[in-house]
Amino acid sequence: MTEIVCEIEFDENSTRVCYSGQLLKGQATIYFPVDTHVKGDTIVRAGHNKYPFQIQLSRTLPTSYEGTYGYIRYITSLHIECSRSAQTLHPLEELFTIIKPLNLNSSSSSYQTPMMVRKYVKFSQFWLVFCCKTDDIKMSGRLPVRGYCPGQAINLKLTVINSSFLPILHFQVLFIQEVTYTANNGRQKVERIVLSDRKTAGCRADHPGRQIINVSTLVPSLPPTNFSANVCGSRYKIEVTAQTPMFHENPKFEIPVVIGTYPISNELYSSSNAAENQASLNSTLSSAPPPDNLLSASSESINTSDVPPYPDEDPPTYEEASRNGLTGNSFVPKYPTYRMQTSYANEQEP
Repeated sequence: MTEIVCEIEFDENSTRVCYSGQLLKGQATIYFPVDTHVKGDTIVRAGHNKYPFQIQLSRTLPTSYEGTYGYIRYITSLHIECSRSAQTLHPLEELFTIIKPLNLNSSSSSYQTPMMVRKYVKFSQFWLVFCCKTDDIKMSGRLPVRGYCPGQAINLKLTVINSSFLPILHFQVLFIQEVTYTANNGRQKVERIVLSDRKTAGCRADHPGRQIINVSTLVPSLPPTNFSANVCGSRYKIEVTAQTPMFHENPKFEIPVVIGTYPISNELYSSSNAAENQASLNSTLSSAPPPDNLLSASSESINTSDVPPYPDEDPPTYEEASRNGLTGNSFVPKYPTYRMQTSYANEQEP
């Protein structure tokens, strides 16, 4: 070798994925072809020289993100200042991913409980100069749990009773990510990203019977829900729209969803499900609650999650987010993705 060569490695971390609150360890390796004077007239001997480092990452660091209008990036940088060398050495910079953990098994959260939203719509029918009310359309959407991880399936159960005179042509089910970008001056911009768009069968008019439609949506590689991001914050929801003929309102409702970094265990889901069966059906929500009200009680668990947020015997794989190259940077963050089987998130055909 005739050139100075630099390399930065993380200890036992080939994916370069770290978690907020974690102790980051690694070493910088520098190869000098000859004895080299660096700043201070210190002499570094020829050959490979290793310099270990460790950095305590703050628990408050937000998750890495590359978006359309902004980004959150983390960089390790190595600077060498040579005092008597003909070579001009540029700093070596290596990007890596940091994830703020959100363990969905947190005892202080309600992520393990089911979520149901109901929607009632009554249409008006015109006969010459008269207007009369008809029976309504009753819809409800139910999720077995409120929290999911990339790699899992969100199984939505739609229940419909169409007693109106209008047919429902089809149901459109969207899985949506809303990213809030906050500038230094406090101005915000919200980006709506449709991650999945599914259409199901409809429901004919004046059909008093109950119809059940199952829709399964696979969660792609995504950053976890961030409740208080100062730069880029992500929230998620399922949006259901009943498509009716022209000139009529399309009934719509939303179900907030939390994306975490470790999935709900079957044991916690089973116990939560048993408790729900004993509860009164009157506890069902009549409309979609604002995400802030629904999840505010769980926000504290994000800052107190253990690191790493998954057991050693069941680690995730790390997949790159599908939305890349948006900022002209080749680096793409990696997020934990699970293939573990759970009773509440098995992928089903619609």
